[in-house]
Amino acid sequence: MSLQTTYNISSDIAVKAEKLSKIYRYRGLISSIFSGKYSHEVHALNDFSFNVKKGEVLGLIGSNGSGKSTLMKVLSGVTQPSSGTAEIDGKLLAAIEVSGGFNPDLTGYNNLVLTAKIWGYTKEYIHKIIPEIIDFSELKDFIHLPVKKYSSGMISRLASSLIIHSDADIFLLDEVLNGSDLSFRRKMHKRIIEENQKGKTIIIASHTINDILALCTRTIIIHQGKKVFDGNPFQALHLYRETGGNSKQESINEFKGHYTNTFIEINDFIVNTEEEWIKFKMSLSLKVPIKEKISLVLILNNNIDSPIAHAIFEIPDKFETTQITCTIPRRIMGSGHHFVTIAAFSEPDHWMFIPRICGFSSQNDTEKIVFIPGMLLSDAQWEMNG
Repeated sequence: MSLQTTYNISSDIAVKAEKLSKIYRYRGLISSIFSGKYSHEVHALNDFSFNVKKGEVLGLIGSNGSGKSTLMKVLSGVTQPSSGTAEIDGKLLAAIEVSGGFNPDLTGYNNLVLTAKIWGYTKEYIHKIIPEIIDFSELKDFIHLPVKKYSSGMISRLASSLIIHSDADIFLLDEVLNGSDLSFRRKMHKRIIEENQKGKTIIIASHTINDILALCTRTIIIHQGKKVFDGNPFQALHLYRETGGNSKQESINEFKGHYTNTFIEINDFIVNTEEEWIKFKMSLSLKVPIKEKISLVLILNNNIDSPIAHAIFEIPDKFETTQITCTIPRRIMGSGHHFVTIAAFSEPDHWMFIPRICGFSSQNDTEKIVFIPGMLLSDAQWEMNG
């Protein structure tokens, strides 16, 4: 759904919500027969307030039924709130239940054209943008088939490609990558970052860890229609998992981090082995003064690129530059390729996330570690003596 709305709100605010509540009322079986009164009600949103700055990427996480989709529908105007206000500054595009927006009897191509017309695009713009969308979706061979013959992943590809090629100022993306394969998810991540670098504002609701960590600059946890946390994505996911909100381990994608201005700089990162141990050695420099403690996190991805373990170290002293070594038992890593991800955070809002900073290969029969291509640090320094 595409909306053009402008309100008299602060010039740097794209979305402003004040005390939003949404109550769904329904009748029970008996009351529906003998009475016109509602006997049950569900508070999908409860006194929910937040702002989103222009150019910000906000993540929304929460269990199924927590209120994420309801919030998206209220912001987009699909659903009216029971109370409270939502203000939008700019052209907004909401991708909510994207597969439901396509006519199953029409071809993929005709669905793209029809949706673009509904959004108010000119014939010239449609003629220009449709080939780009088809190329991005990689569905050229299927574009003239009825959508009802598409798999859920193909529908997700088509809808996601259409959405991200719009001219909106604000994107609301509600689980739009559900069903997408790893390759297309990475492609969408890159495009979302490119749009954000143009100044676009993006709100993403997702259950996928890497969607939140690799894209979002801030994350809100929603529980039973209420905002229970608003802060950096790494801490949000940690709290969410600790409270049982999500028990799934999602893969960490091979994708460059969103952030170039982090508060810690990793000068070098080395992996080696000694008998039954694997050692990760790193040199860190603090780029800005930090008063609070710093937590450093090392995440190990296995040979199918999914996290299998992590270790957290609280740096005890203030420092400008320091050397840190993390030693783990070799037995937890099987044979094959493995990857290391580094994260760090400090109150109130300093954090960084560098996926796949290094790759290595472990061969259990040779008792050695062999380096393989991975994400290389641009400032690594090499020396050779002798």
